[in-house]
Amino acid sequence: MSNRMSILFVFIFFFFAEARDIKTPPEINVTLDLNSSFVLNCTYEFESNESVRRVTWRKRHVNGYKDLAEFTSTEVIMYDHLLKERSQHSPFGQTSKSAILMINEVICEDEGIYECVVLFHQNTSVYTQMISNTTVHVQGNAEIPFELYFLPNISLQEDDEVIISCTANVGTPNGRIMIWTNKTSSDSQRVVLDTSSLSENRRENCRTIAHLTIPYNLTRHDQGASFGCSSQSKQRNDYALSRIVEPIDVFYGPSSVSITASHPHNNLVVGNTIRLTCASDGNPTPNFTWNFNSTDIVNGKSYKLTDRNKTLEYRLKSLYDSGYYLCLASNSINGKKMEMNASVFLTVNEVKIFQLKTAKSCSEIACSFFEECFEKDGAAICSMNIWKVTAFLFIAVSLILVIITTHLCFSVRLRKMTFIPSKNRDKISKYFPQKSTDISQDDLCAYAEPKDVKRLDTQNMKHTDGRDNPYEDPVDIKLLSTFKTSFIPENLSSDTNSQSHANAQVQNETFISINQQRPGSLSDSGEFPKPPDCYDDAWV
Repeated sequence: MSNRMSILFVFIFFFFAEARDIKTPPEINVTLDLNSSFVLNCTYEFESNESVRRVTWRKRHVNGYKDLAEFTSTEVIMYDHLLKERSQHSPFGQTSKSAILMINEVICEDEGIYECVVLFHQNTSVYTQMISNTTVHVQGNAEIPFELYFLPNISLQEDDEVIISCTANVGTPNGRIMIWTNKTSSDSQRVVLDTSSLSENRRENCRTIAHLTIPYNLTRHDQGASFGCSSQSKQRNDYALSRIVEPIDVFYGPSSVSITASHPHNNLVVGNTIRLTCASDGNPTPNFTWNFNSTDIVNGKSYKLTDRNKTLEYRLKSLYDSGYYLCLASNSINGKKMEMNASVFLTVNEVKIFQLKTAKSCSEIACSFFEECFEKDGAAICSMNIWKVTAFLFIAVSLILVIITTHLCFSVRLRKMTFIPSKNRDKISKYFPQKSTDISQDDLCAYAEPKDVKRLDTQNMKHTDGRDNPYEDPVDIKLLSTFKTSFIPENLSSDTNSQSHANAQVQNETFISINQQRPGSLSDSGEFPKPPDCYDDAWV
């Protein structure tokens, strides 16, 4: 029973007892800077029957490891005198169980593999050694390229070859140079032309100098583009560390010459005003000239040139305006004239009253009032609506007939108002050959309306002067004319008595007697009233 208890006690002791161990950070990254530093920390554990004899930090070199510092429980011995001036350290004790070496003012040469060696010993004077490694990476900062050449850099033309050369400190580790071009102001539009390989050509204090030279053929699309070189490293791979060549000027001749017209080429009629616009790429900006059927066009009454002669505007006067219109674009590069042209053929047609209009859809075409739009086979056509035309003609003819009829009605009414009976007209024409229509208002006094005449007696009445009763049946009264002067018929002989002469005169005279006081009544003197608008000599 006692043996079993002793075995259990030994098992528990070894289970809970701390096992021998050593630890160091596997990797340390430090950026090279004025106040940069890093710490080498070696932590260890040992068994109860053991103790630590010493702890040593050393660094691997080409020929092996070189001791840097040795730690004991009482002191620290520095073997590297240069490191001694920029390091801090302290001896380990029974409680700390760590050997710490702090290196300040880091330089590129501090990069490497460091090794911690712990020497244990037991009561029986048996020594045991354990080792742990730490890799230190010193990262050198990249710098803006200090050289960038772009040759040649003046009078550049399309298809010229230029040389781009860049030199820079790309830092450590994994530094490189990148040459790029950018045709816009956005970083996302940069195009990388070439990249150097990872540089291992280190110099003092982790400076890695990289160099890259490339040829480049210019195109017209490089007009206004900028070129640059960037220094990049593991810590920084953006375009912040860049040197840039200012936007370059690439000269090239006219290209992509085109002519656009304000009207379709085959849908022109005499009287249209057409506008032709010429466009062309080129650097310097091209000059434009025009000609028609090989005849130069100049700005004047017939042709109007605007926008540096890019736009030609004129009115089509006849069918002879059909033909080839040519636009010539030209510029000069280093004394050499560069030209390119484009032409268009225009067909001028006679003016048609019912010209067919076509388009792709009815929304793109404007039909007149007499037309209707319909779509067929992918085309919209304006067609004449015969019913609208018929309705318009019917209304126009109807209006003309109404106007003519109204005019005739007024003419007939006017003639009725100025009608002279035939028996009176014959008497008048016998002594006055002129037409009755030539008698003036002074000769024809008035027209007696039947309502203005009052019958005095149903019987014929004679007056002492031999005149008939003027107040006969109103149906027989038409128009009575009073003449200004009395006359003697030529067929009467000179020996006719005065009474017969008076009767003949009265029988050939007609009157219009209108009672100015009251129709149908006599005046206070017992005489017949005078017709209105007649002078005294006309009334007998």
